[in-house]
Amino acid sequence: MKKSFIMLLFCMSFMLAGCSNKTDISKSAGKEDIDNTSQEQVVSGEDSSSVETDEPAAEAIQVPSKEQVLEAREKVLTGMSDEEIERLTTNIKDLNNTWEGLYFNSGIFKELEDPDSLYWNYIDDSGDIVIGYLQNEDGTTTEETAFNRFDADSFVALIQDMQKSVQNEELYDELELLVNEINAAHETHDVQHAVNMFHILHDMDYFLLRYGIEDVGKYLQDTSFVATYYGSLSMYEAR
Repeated sequence: MKKSFIMLLFCMSFMLAGCSNKTDISKSAGKEDIDNTSQEQVVSGEDSSSVETDEPAAEAIQVPSKEQVLEAREKVLTGMSDEEIERLTTNIKDLNNTWEGLYFNSGIFKELEDPDSLYWNYIDDSGDIVIGYLQNEDGTTTEETAFNRFDADSFVALIQDMQKSVQNEELYDELELLVNEINAAHETHDVQHAVNMFHILHDMDYFLLRYGIEDVGKYLQDTSFVATYYGSLSMYEAR
């Protein structure tokens, strides 16, 4: 009887030990699966971040807010009289409107891709200029003319005259860059200089001396163009 009881205890101990080992293995296996899943996620993340595109993404140009425009305007116009500010604002607006009209109505920058295009007379000459020839029904041609108020020389003379009243170095430098671009366009007939000039005029008009989104946008159904900022003004670069 005593021997049978001892054998029974031995069997029960063996069974309990087996159950205990099975439970530990299950827990260990479960932990390993979780670790493997976590490791796969990390590897997947590393792989996706190391994929290189054919072309790097261009840095987005940050459009100045209304508050930034007003702050910059106050800063760059410091020391100028009301009359000087009005003159600068009006002349930049008029120059921008002139080139904006040529951009929309004549596709001027497409024309200026040809260095021999007569549209370069908008930069080279003033007064009545020839911009093309019209074919008549009888086979003859007639000059297509337009009136141009500012050629490069008069454009530069106006900007340099307004620079005399500017007290802020940043604004002075922006106007100097405008002068350099129109001179380079005149000398080289490289359309990129004409485009650069237009971008400076546009940004200076709509994102410095005025706030185009409000000052001009209220008259427009589509404000996308006046809300476009080309990033040509260095005063906003560090913001």
